[in-house]
Amino acid sequence: MYRDYDQAALDLQYDVGAHYAGMEDFRERHAAARAAANQEARGRSFAQLDIPYGTHGREKLDYFRGAAGAPLLVYIHGGYWRARDRSDFSFLAPSWVARGTHLACLGYPLCPEVRLSRIVESCRHAIASESEYPHTLSAGVFHLSLTSFVLYCCCCCGSTS
Repeated sequence: MYRDYDQAALDLQYDVGAHYAGMEDFRERHAAARAAANQEARGRSFAQLDIPYGTHGREKLDYFRGAAGAPLLVYIHGGYWRARDRSDFSFLAPSWVARGTHLACLGYPLCPEVRLSRIVESCRHAIASESEYPHTLSAGVFHLSLTSFVLYCCCCCGSTS
C-alpha cells in the first residue's frame, strides 16, 4: 500500500482519536455543546452563510461580518482532508466578531473524492477571491490572516495569485 503500511495501518494514521483512550467519550460529551454554539453563531445577524466560491458543492464559505475596515481571519477547518465541515466551526465567530474581526470559515472538497492538490487549489481560490468578503473592502484595505492546523495553512499559503 504505502511503505510498510497495509490499508488498516494507513487509515489509523489519519484517525488521531484512535491514539487516545477516551477520545470518543470526549467527543460525545462535547458534541451537544458544540452543536448548540454553532447553531447560535449561525443564527446571528452578522452571519452570511453558504457563500459559493467555486463549482464544487463543498466550495462554500460562511462569512461572519466584523467592523468596517477590520482585518479578515480565514479559518480552514481540520479533519485530515477527509472529514468535518466549515459549519462545525461557526462557534469561533462570536469571539472574533466581538473584537471587530471578520471571520470566514472555508469549506472545501474532501478526499478521497478529490486529491490533496485539488483541496489546496480550492482553498487558494477562496483566499484569493477578495470579492467574497465585501465588508472587509469598505475602507479600501484588505488585511488577511489564516488559521488552522499548521499543515493546512502551509499548503494553502504558498501562493494566492
